Amino acid sequence: MLITPDILTIFNSLKPYECRLVGGCVRDYLYNKTISEDIDIATTATPQTVMDLLKNAGMHVVPTGLKHGTVTCVYRNKPYEITTLRRDIETNGRHATVTFTDNFYEDSLRRDFTFNALYMDHNQNVTDFHGGLNDLQHKKIKFIGHAKHRIEEDYLRILRYFRFHGKFEEPANFNDNDLKVISSQATHLQQLSIERVTMEVVKILKGHHSLEIWQKMAETQVLKNLNLPINPALQNIGSGALANLPWQARAYISTGDMDLFIKSLRLPNVEQKQLKQIQKAVTRYNNQHDLYQQAYWLGHQNLILALKILAITENNPSHKQLAQNLQNWECPTFPLTGKDLIKAGFKPSPQLGQILQKIETEWVAHNFPPQKWCIDQIPQGDK
Repeated sequence: MLITPDILTIFNSLKPYECRLVGGCVRDYLYNKTISEDIDIATTATPQTVMDLLKNAGMHVVPTGLKHGTVTCVYRNKPYEITTLRRDIETNGRHATVTFTDNFYEDSLRRDFTFNALYMDHNQNVTDFHGGLNDLQHKKIKFIGHAKHRIEEDYLRILRYFRFHGKFEEPANFNDNDLKVISSQATHLQQLSIERVTMEVVKILKGHHSLEIWQKMAETQVLKNLNLPINPALQNIGSGALANLPWQARAYISTGDMDLFIKSLRLPNVEQKQLKQIQKAVTRYNNQHDLYQQAYWLGHQNLILALKILAITENNPSHKQLAQNLQNWECPTFPLTGKDLIKAGFKPSPQLGQILQKIETEWVAHNFPPQKWCIDQIPQGDK
């Protein structure tokens, strides 16, 4: 059940004002019974009234977006976003000026797609003003009203349009008129914050059919206006090739230029580092050299991904088998540390790192012999 006892408690705390769940949590539940972690509640109560009533009920409330009518209720350690029904009175493609209303239909008109304007009441009855249930059933992404108007309200909806096409397992079914509108509005994507763009791009790469979607984003000038690259060889890659790959590998295959991809987005440092390591593994892998030694130096998981990438981009099934071989291999840990050198009579100094590095290089070149071999390599003489 999507309507939990905790949600009902929040609804009851806001009486006599009306509350309904709305947006993604309703959409995902109706599509495949997924219970979302993000619960959005729409209410006829004003933000101040929401805060007053919930505080009176002993709940913790955070005014996360009062300007747009949103507060966050934290109840039993779980956050719930509660937003007053609203309608836009002015938009500029990035932010909207809103006024509050008590009319659910008016509120629905400012939402992007038909299946995102589904409202569920306390009895799990669904209100559908725009045919969203039918579109959800047939996996159709349809703007509410005119696509141009919806996009001009918030240009991020261009990326959301592509992202939702990757939500369904069935092949993406694009509407030609929508694509024409997107092409005509694509230059406005440059106005968006890099943080918002990054979030949507990563979600697109994580979704189904990301290869086809990336191609369609190129055709509609979306990638060009986001300064994102497209791999010229993408059209020669089969549609199901990326199905089981993590998004980082999909990014490499789809773009072919990780440096520009990283530069054009604002990814966390850990993600940037991982993408650079994957790129390094792809470009430095040499099938004339020992597979396992390369896995040690390039990173075990990095080389597995690199081989899977090369299997696709070079259309070479043998790389896929090599990736499987590595998957079943346990990467060894260098069995010598600075403590072993000190035990052998060396004094702590920067020299220890140089000695360890030299022994490690030889250890790998000799295919990872046991620790005794490493100890025998410790130099004698002046320490």
